[in-house]
Amino acid sequence: MNNFFIQDKNFNKYFLLNILFLVTPVIFLFSMAVSTVFSLVFCIIFFFVFKKEKIALNFLIADKILLLFFILVISITIYEIFKQTEDIKSKIVDSLKTVSIIRFFFVYFLIRNALEKSLIIVKYFLLLSLIFSIFISINILLMHTLGEDIFGNKELNERFSTIFGSRAIAGSYILSFAFFGLIFISYLKKFHNFYIFFYLLVTGLGILFSLDRSPFILFFLIIVTITILSFKKNYFFSFLSILLLIIFFVFINFNEKLKHRYLSLNLNLKDFKTEFIFTLKEKKEDFEKSGFDYYSYGKIYKESWQFIMYERTFLGSGIKSFPERCKNLRIKYDKNSKIYGYYLACPPHSHNLFLEIAISSGLIGFSLFLIFLLINIFNIFNRIKVKDIFDNSIYLNIIFITFLIEIFPFRPMGNIFSTYNGFLFFFKISVLIFLLKDKKFFEKTSL
Repeated sequence: MNNFFIQDKNFNKYFLLNILFLVTPVIFLFSMAVSTVFSLVFCIIFFFVFKKEKIALNFLIADKILLLFFILVISITIYEIFKQTEDIKSKIVDSLKTVSIIRFFFVYFLIRNALEKSLIIVKYFLLLSLIFSIFISINILLMHTLGEDIFGNKELNERFSTIFGSRAIAGSYILSFAFFGLIFISYLKKFHNFYIFFYLLVTGLGILFSLDRSPFILFFLIIVTITILSFKKNYFFSFLSILLLIIFFVFINFNEKLKHRYLSLNLNLKDFKTEFIFTLKEKKEDFEKSGFDYYSYGKIYKESWQFIMYERTFLGSGIKSFPERCKNLRIKYDKNSKIYGYYLACPPHSHNLFLEIAISSGLIGFSLFLIFLLINIFNIFNRIKVKDIFDNSIYLNIIFITFLIEIFPFRPMGNIFSTYNGFLFFFKISVLIFLLKDKKFFEKTSL
């Protein structure tokens, strides 16, 4: 495989593919409707170019497993739609929407093929990821210091979402693209450790001040892990990373909004631990004594576990089925739930990648998805050795750890079958897997 950083000639030859790939970080700045249309156009044009140029698509075992997974999810969901919906028009519309999630498979499949055949140029995407992760981070910091960002957006419901408005996803957006930008920095001619330090400082503060806790915790964990792995090969980088973590702690301790936000996280974690001790048959007084609200992660995960283990264990109940099942569960085990409305105010999804998959497609679908990931991990370690992760460049560490964070079992996450999360997840997975499998790439990078 040729090093993708020297395949610039293909940018003009496959210009449309490269533009579609390149503008992905920009598309996610807009509404979900825009990303829905874009993901469909993305797949159609990629297919058209492959067919026109008569480029063979490699259909690997992992691809077949992932396709089977999506077929299963779609089939289960359509069955539930026809079972529960009486209106014919609604059945047809909802079924067509369900079938459209197959585009997430094609996003992964087509990008993987295009990257492996050097049709699209990764470095321009990495550069744009760097630019927009900094752009959103600065906008958030401006909202805190000046009261509004460069577009005049202000704080909304104690969230600093800048151009995302009511969608509290600014921190997740920065996290998604910051480490792609970090990979690009390694190719600057006058590369220096300080470039990394200031880039991570800006993007880290952007995530922190977005008040999105989960993205910052994941960002923090990535930095800690990279620091540990790189300690022997670059002491100065490790020193700067530790300094970076200290700066974050100082901001959290002396900024009242941040301090309050993370103190409440501490209470949430206590609830999480306590909630798993309870059984579904606990009396309402026990729930009230614990101080849980309907959005406690402990409560959500516990209910998800109950769905998976005791109701429709093997085939699940289709996508977007969590709220109704949650409502029925609370009514079933709490006689006073109709009086206490918050027991019925169930969240729209389980807030976890693997739980959502298991609820939607049961243990069979969950197993297929897990096999898909394991095959890719096996293929990665066929290309690189475990010692490479410790002995090679820090950038291999970054890519590998970022990949692991994407599939981290306990990571809070939106619905994987929604447009934003599904498209973004399978887009990033395809790129990260390619970077990890392209051995010439990480042999070239060093810090």
